Amino acid sequence: MAVSVLGAGTMRVLSRSRDYICRQTEIFIQNNVLYWEGAGVSLGLRGLREEHEEIVYQVLRQLIKEIGQRPYTPRAEDVERLMRRLLSPAVGEAFRGATLGNCEIFTSKGKVWIIPELKLKRRMPRNVWADFIRIFPEYARQELPYKLRVALVKNKMPIEF
Repeated sequence: MAVSVLGAGTMRVLSRSRDYICRQTEIFIQNNVLYWEGAGVSLGLRGLREEHEEIVYQVLRQLIKEIGQRPYTPRAEDVERLMRRLLSPAVGEAFRGATLGNCEIFTSKGKVWIIPELKLKRRMPRNVWADFIRIFPEYARQELPYKLRVALVKNKMPIEF
């Protein structure tokens, strides 16, 4: 009987801990993640590096599942490996990007970008982006990485390339 009482108490503590981690993950995402109209997300690399390791892990799992439109999150060891590469690159070695859970993850201009895996057959012609910003002028003055521009075009215009 003592074991079951101890087990129930332990379960309550673990449940509270899980709830706290989930809430902190939600708060981090609300305050730090910018959604790009279904084409991907961005978040500051510096803020990610300053956050607790468990929150970073949960944020990456959740965003990759969401952007990759998968029913499950990626395997824990794959997210751990990505997290290590993102947060503490070896001396002189910058994070060059990765694919995981049907997503491309890369850094640009101090941000981490997570977009759906593009699987392009060829580069997007320059005139396509020019046409896009004529239709959606709110993007004209923003310095966006090429891959996000491609994801935006693919998401909003019926063009194949």
